[in-house]
Amino acid sequence: MRSTVLTLFFAASLSFTCFGQQSTTSIATRCTLTVYVQEQSNDHPLADGIHVRLYQRGQVLIAESVTDERGRASFASVPAGYYYASVTGIGVQTTDGSEFEIIDNEGSHTETVRIKAPEDAGAGKAGGGAVVSMAELKIPEKAQKEFDKGVDAFGAGDNNKAETSFKKAIEDYPKYANAYNNLGVLYMKTSQQPKAKEAFAKSVAVDDKFVPGYINLARLSFAGHNYPEAEATLSKALAIAPDNLEALALLATTEYMNKENAKALANVRHIHSLPNHQDFSGVHLLAAQILMAENERDQAIDQYIAFLQESPQDLRVPAVRKTLAEMKAGKQ
Repeated sequence: MRSTVLTLFFAASLSFTCFGQQSTTSIATRCTLTVYVQEQSNDHPLADGIHVRLYQRGQVLIAESVTDERGRASFASVPAGYYYASVTGIGVQTTDGSEFEIIDNEGSHTETVRIKAPEDAGAGKAGGGAVVSMAELKIPEKAQKEFDKGVDAFGAGDNNKAETSFKKAIEDYPKYANAYNNLGVLYMKTSQQPKAKEAFAKSVAVDDKFVPGYINLARLSFAGHNYPEAEATLSKALAIAPDNLEALALLATTEYMNKENAKALANVRHIHSLPNHQDFSGVHLLAAQILMAENERDQAIDQYIAFLQESPQDLRVPAVRKTLAEMKAGKQ
């Protein structure tokens, strides 16, 4: 069963359950990158479903993928530059690979990340919160093939074909939560919010352990300024996956909008304690804003510093540096 699939990062930051490729620059020559994930002790490939994130130098997240049955994760159209891969998964110690370079005109590139063997295949590690339900383990091959066709079509920009394939996958397997969720993301892409909400709701109706569906429902509620509903939905996601960074970051923002500043600050601290929290460094700016309003200037400064340390390439860095300098000079 193929599990490496494509995705697109939307402005709405939706949780698309198949991970894949996106580049941040536009150049003519691009490379196909394959990352192999192997056990450190014997170089055997690990089982499929291991999460691989591709970072550009400076901790800029470029793309995400998951390994297939051969322990490989694929990334298409990667531009020249310096990168490293970070590996996470259920029962797997989070591991960052060495930095490597993709040179211009390089058609394909292979890297290997070696990690310690899973100690307990059933135990979720901090930061991931991945949960695989029995419904997801019973997907028929026919439905899986249609799902893969939908992902490929989505990546190619063929929305009609993607919609048809996701619907066929659901016809073949009515409990296919991933297919419902990705159908919802497709509807969001094409500005069909009511259909998107219906699809996301269906994803958690057929599989009440499906965390991405809850997160996407919460995002829709947040976008509609229904913050209490968003918070309630995120509580369901975090009851299943307590350390899911995406859910925690959205919850902190939602709590701030609900004027629950103490809860928001507590969640920012929790996020900061988890592996790979740098991917959600923006929560430090939220915390700084809250602390400034509460006249806790020293703590606010600490939050600004944490943001700068975790995201030195972020576009907001110049403004944050200026604010920090003025605060330290006593001008604010």
